[in-house]
Amino acid sequence: MPRQSYFPRPSIFTRYGRAANFLPHDFEQKAEMLRRPPLPLIRISPEALRDMYIFVDQGKEEIGWLGTVTREGNVFLIEEVFLPEQKVHMARALITVDGLSKLTMDLLENRPEDGVEVINNLRFWGHSHVNGMTTPSGQDDRQMDQFKGNGCEWFIRGIFNKHGRMQFSIFFYDEGYVVHDVRWEIAQPVDTKREADLKKAISERVKPFGIGEALFDDGSFPEDSPFDLSQYGAHGPQEPGILSKALAIVVPPRREQS
Repeated sequence: MPRQSYFPRPSIFTRYGRAANFLPHDFEQKAEMLRRPPLPLIRISPEALRDMYIFVDQGKEEIGWLGTVTREGNVFLIEEVFLPEQKVHMARALITVDGLSKLTMDLLENRPEDGVEVINNLRFWGHSHVNGMTTPSGQDDRQMDQFKGNGCEWFIRGIFNKHGRMQFSIFFYDEGYVVHDVRWEIAQPVDTKREADLKKAISERVKPFGIGEALFDDGSFPEDSPFDLSQYGAHGPQEPGILSKALAIVVPPRREQS
């Protein structure tokens, strides 16, 4: 059936005749962002890296875990990872509702000082594809839709394999976009107390030479030094990740102690 026009069509078209009527065409809709969002960075604590390696190395089938993430600006720090009870096979790792409940109760009972904060910061789901690619499956994408339905502003997905590859995606649900294959690095947190102690020791024990003073007690000067000082270079520690707090899941009520 021919498409109906909203305007009467002229019977004769000439170069000086009426314009053609406006009709819907085959639309090719595109969305363009006027401002490119800043690219995020994922930092991983050495402890979380160690635990995730063990999960992947020891798992003969898919295996999944949850982790805490703190955010400062566009830097996301994965601090701890936890292995809940789950059902697995070669193509799927299902963290059960009972497994998640046991994990939260364990955190509340065994970590009374920070258990609630840890639970609130569970914003990372990682799993191994064993020897497969680190590209997401349809099930992986459907799982992320579930996190969105839980009201999370953002969530991190990590896919790992035994070939030494891990690939992260951050889902910014509140802003409506996803960043895939996010750049990551290993965090090396600074012991701030040790840093303060060393600064104090340097100020007390390291003094500049006076004019005409020798470098060593035996009277030798720097160019005559019996020690090879060429191997000493300057380097600076990385900044530690700054913690933040966010609400991710509902905390079950605490069980009364008998």
